[in-house]
Amino acid sequence: MIKERENEGRTIVRRQKENPECLASGCLEELQLKGLKKVSERVYHKVPFYKEAFRANGVKPEDIKNLKDLKRIPFTTREDLRARYPYGFLASPLSSLVRLHTSTGTTGKPKAVLFTQKDIDQAAQLITRSMKMTGAGPEDVFQNMMSYGLFTGGL
Repeated sequence: MIKERENEGRTIVRRQKENPECLASGCLEELQLKGLKKVSERVYHKVPFYKEAFRANGVKPEDIKNLKDLKRIPFTTREDLRARYPYGFLASPLSSLVRLHTSTGTTGKPKAVLFTQKDIDQAAQLITRSMKMTGAGPEDVFQNMMSYGLFTGGL
């Protein structure tokens, strides 16, 4: 299905299959639930911290039936990240990691986020889709003035 939108005299054509941000709400929720289930399964089976946290909250990945079940999944806190610095949350082999971002540690022990190439590619796709949603196109120039990379600013 193709969706068109007028933007400053230009028509931007998007294919919903390639642009999830254009999906109808029911389809988007289905996609979000699929992703939530996939991530829940992955971290439960690959990251000991999450297996224990899920168990402590009385939830297993197969208990996730709808998006409202998100509230049953425990939050990860800054303290959790600090206590397991730097490798305590790895769900991928160390050999697959291509980038490491850390906080400065000015408010305590540093926090680390490690990335695979797939993580970096997905981040680039998300940023690209966000820019497209604001009307930016291939001929536009964007300058990022932030001093952080990828998600590190949210630590």
